[in-house]
Amino acid sequence: MDRTLEKLKPFREVRLNPPGFSDQARPRVSSCCPQRWGRSTRKSRSVISLFCWVIGGTPIVLNAEMAEEDRLTIYLRGDYRNAAPGIVTLNGVYDFNTAWGTLEAAARIGTFTNQPGLWSYKIEGITREFWGDHRLALRIVKNNYYPSTGSEQDTRIAQRLMGVYHPFGFYDPMKSVTLDLDIGMAEDFMGSKGASILPNGNGNLNLVPLWSLKFNLPSEAQTRRYLVSYSNFDIFDPYPASQPFLQFEVQQKINTVTYYSYIRYRWDYSIERFYSLYLTFGLEMPN
Repeated sequence: MDRTLEKLKPFREVRLNPPGFSDQARPRVSSCCPQRWGRSTRKSRSVISLFCWVIGGTPIVLNAEMAEEDRLTIYLRGDYRNAAPGIVTLNGVYDFNTAWGTLEAAARIGTFTNQPGLWSYKIEGITREFWGDHRLALRIVKNNYYPSTGSEQDTRIAQRLMGVYHPFGFYDPMKSVTLDLDIGMAEDFMGSKGASILPNGNGNLNLVPLWSLKFNLPSEAQTRRYLVSYSNFDIFDPYPASQPFLQFEVQQKINTVTYYSYIRYRWDYSIERFYSLYLTFGLEMPN
């Protein structure tokens, strides 16, 4: 039994622990927030095996560890759109970590070009690893818009399965490169009139498949990372399957603070049909 549990222990922290980052917690899975370097101090941990449920006779083992440090992320994002008003948003994300998972709360406020703007919030729960290095997430997002035609609101619920893989482990120069793969589904209740604080099921229901492929390339200096993503959702919104994006991100860690920036190109149906361009600057710090 001890040997079996030892094999099931994850080979890295929250999302990523490639060679060269073995003493740092890996990031949470999220499409547009920075990858986590994690704790500033390494805590001793004990692995507790919890058999939560059985699927086809195979136990799912959650690894309960000492909680990581809580994290605060703040970023400013500009969005230039081809056929719609541009928008600038100020965003804040707080990760509250426990021995059994992460509770993430986020809020944003923004303004459209020549229009009042929007405000949103989200709450997301993310489990600890099971089946080696996989996690589950459940997200609820509430958006309120204030265009010139009057206020509108929508509620979005998303579920996804996340995993981290080492596709180039057989090739020494690229062993540190990892692939984050997310798949899921979102239920989007859109277009109801008015504004409200609490989520609701009013509006037209749209089902949106979710996917994300993210390559993580750490530098030899171990303080910088490069990330290339192909996805149709970010930390707040699922996008229609016909409007995915490519994103290039650079992160630089100085002491315990991670500074990051990314550029995102989103298209409509085919990659040559420009839809929007995003530019983001942010920082993440332990709290």
